[in-house]
Amino acid sequence: PVSEVDRAADGTINVQKLFIPHQVGSPPAAPPQAPAAAPAAPSSAAPARSPGLLETMELHFKEIVLEDGYVRFLDHTTQPPFSQDVSKLNISVKDLSNKRSQRASLLMQALIGGDSALNVRGELSAIGAPTYVDLTAQLDKFTLAAANPYMDQVLAWIIRRGDLTAKLEYKIDNDKLDAKNDILVGNLRVAPSRPSDEVKKRIGLPLGLIVALIKDGSGNIHV
Repeated sequence: PVSEVDRAADGTINVQKLFIPHQVGSPPAAPPQAPAAAPAAPSSAAPARSPGLLETMELHFKEIVLEDGYVRFLDHTTQPPFSQDVSKLNISVKDLSNKRSQRASLLMQALIGGDSALNVRGELSAIGAPTYVDLTAQLDKFTLAAANPYMDQVLAWIIRRGDLTAKLEYKIDNDKLDAKNDILVGNLRVAPSRPSDEVKKRIGLPLGLIVALIKDGSGNIHV
């Protein structure tokens, strides 16, 4: 499968239109309302609730597979527009069902920008069950200069060199979020793109000096 996610200059995203119903013609006029009736006396017995579809149907997908997908993201809110490609997208979801005690397993692999590997694996809750997510994501050596349209717009700085490696662990269980982030920025070099230094205005130091101060002995930033 091939798709393009396009964010217009006003912030609207084309994919959102797929989920917005369109009305045909003008809505019918509302019928005249009868005078409100007196409230009925409270009933002591609540009416029995009929079971929903997820309670009466048995759903089980042994495996859902997407192979060699491609997604292009284009954002027109920046100048120049930001674009990024996700290629060789492979997703496998196993044992997805509506049995509340059963969890599905997820495996996703892709290339970001052509050379940065993304790997995601973990478990998800069943359909209709309380939310449970236990995922680990690994991103290797993403080229940070790709984000220069955002850097220039927000900070008036650009990235000359640098890559990002990140390991993210996220778990949601019983409405509790447990997140662990291990982030390594290697060989980062930045430069001002305009005379106006937004970072210095806000913090008092230029971004280039901040980057130099927080690097370790190997020239990396590890958080």
